[in-house]
Amino acid sequence: MDRDIYKNDQREGKDEIRTQFLTREGTYQVSNVHEYARPKPNYLNSSSNGSPTFPCRISTIALDKENSVEYLAFNVGKEMYCYPFHGCKKPVESAKPTDRRVYKSTYPTCHDFNSSSLSNDSVQLLIGFSEGQIQLINPVQKNVNQLYNEDRQIDDSKVTCIKWIPGSSTRFLAAYTSGNLYDYNIDLECCETKPQYQLFKSSDELYVYTCRTKSNRNPLLR
Repeated sequence: MDRDIYKNDQREGKDEIRTQFLTREGTYQVSNVHEYARPKPNYLNSSSNGSPTFPCRISTIALDKENSVEYLAFNVGKEMYCYPFHGCKKPVESAKPTDRRVYKSTYPTCHDFNSSSLSNDSVQLLIGFSEGQIQLINPVQKNVNQLYNEDRQIDDSKVTCIKWIPGSSTRFLAAYTSGNLYDYNIDLECCETKPQYQLFKSSDELYVYTCRTKSNRNPLLR
């Protein structure tokens, strides 16, 4: 009798689903979608052999707070993805992105959703790139595709951070590795040639310049 109980205990132990196990390569552990989608910390601009790395960034925005409908955007290498996100309990359908884009000569470095102009039909997403360009898209309707600094006349260094100005549906700020911070308006065209600036105001820590043009063009401020 005791021997049968011992055999049943062994059989039940073998059928148990393991969530973590150790191999020669390392430790493997079961993770949720929101855990393995999180970007790894301490990304560098280049690897030890000098080749460029592709930092991963994640942007989210809530479309419907009552139904917990959100959009999740992230970049992997030279690809950009956007998915509907319904919380951690419901898995993301990885085979059905709302929008997917693959870039050739450049790669995304940062992005940001616009909460001021958010609606069921309009989800504005700004994307900054390694070569200095900026793209505005609507990943839901796919009816918007605008480029800023396309010819890299404003700045030819990498976009390190891009953010919508709070409360504005048209203006955003973009920071570059050159150390410059630019104020853009999505309704304005960019300068066709290298912009000329004049001093607008200054302090002990920074200088603010305006763009000298006959008509209003991007960038509004530097």
